[in-house]
Amino acid sequence: MTKRILAAAASLPVLTGSAFACAVCFGKDVENAGLVDGLSWGLLILLGSTFAILAVLVAAVVRIERGRSSQGDSHEPIPSSR
Repeated sequence: MTKRILAAAASLPVLTGSAFACAVCFGKDVENAGLVDGLSWGLLILLGSTFAILAVLVAAVVRIERGRSSQGDSHEPIPSSR
């Protein structure tokens, strides 16, 4: 079993020459240049909005925790009225 794995690992550098990107991703096709630009902008907008939402959530948590610590909240349970 290990001989097969070693043989497969040894053959990878030889076989990687056929693993080139397609014409659209590699940038060779001039007709689809707008498609590549659109995909790039789409990814940028989606990632930007995701990170913006995460940044707002982190800022809210930090603000809440700073407010708690400035009020002297010791995180003790509220005593019951029994």
